[in-house]
Amino acid sequence: MKIKFPAFIAKLFRSSPAQEVADIVITEAQQVIALLMALPIAAVVRDDIRTIANDSLSGQQKFDVVLGRTLPVLLDLLTAKGLNVAAKDIEDIGRGFVQAVYNEFASTRAGTIAKLILKLFNFA
Repeated sequence: MKIKFPAFIAKLFRSSPAQEVADIVITEAQQVIALLMALPIAAVVRDDIRTIANDSLSGQQKFDVVLGRTLPVLLDLLTAKGLNVAAKDIEDIGRGFVQAVYNEFASTRAGTIAKLILKLFNFA
């Protein structure tokens, strides 16, 4: 994906017009998380987050509970598609996925800041 920097940023870095376009590299892990966000499993994670939202657990404990519920579902999804891996092998993807779902559906702060950052770089 390419984005064009606003003129003031280009001037700040004294770049030529050809350098004003930046390449944004989306890693394969980020692509997988984006894909998972478009699948029904995202609704399952969102519902888990909503269910546990008012519990008296700390934020980290809530995250761990949701992750613990998400990994088996994610593992089942991948196994059904023909990928046989251990839960520990997909834990990092699961963590990123749970955090992405939280940021999208439950965190007004993350969404607000994301919009500001996108505007800052003239991407929104």
